[in-house]
Amino acid sequence: MQKFNINLFIFLYIVNELINQSSLQTELLYKLQAASKILRQECLRVKQLYLSQCAENKQLQSQISSQSEELENYKDLVSRLQNELNISSQADKELQALRTKLAEAEQTNEILVQTNAELQEMIQEFIVEKFQ
Repeated sequence: MQKFNINLFIFLYIVNELINQSSLQTELLYKLQAASKILRQECLRVKQLYLSQCAENKQLQSQISSQSEELENYKDLVSRLQNELNISSQADKELQALRTKLAEAEQTNEILVQTNAELQEMIQEFIVEKFQ
């Protein structure tokens, strides 16, 4: 009978330990589920931010393309004016105005190119930080 009581005590002890482990595992599972939910939300937020940055980047690239085309048009126009016009006081004034616009367009284009490069670098850094 005493051996039976000892075995029963050991059995109850083991069952109690299993219940404790099960409780800890259940608690850990709940914590993991909560962390997973937070991680999913953060991933969605990062994805939305990334898509937003991509859209902004495409818009900037489109602006750069338009500015570059406009710049080429101004360059062509300046070149034609220099070749076709006899340099006169009126032609000099028009040519100077076009050169000013060309300089402004080149400055704007440089700013857009630099901004685009910075945005691409920021996006890459952001992605590296968030997914590592």
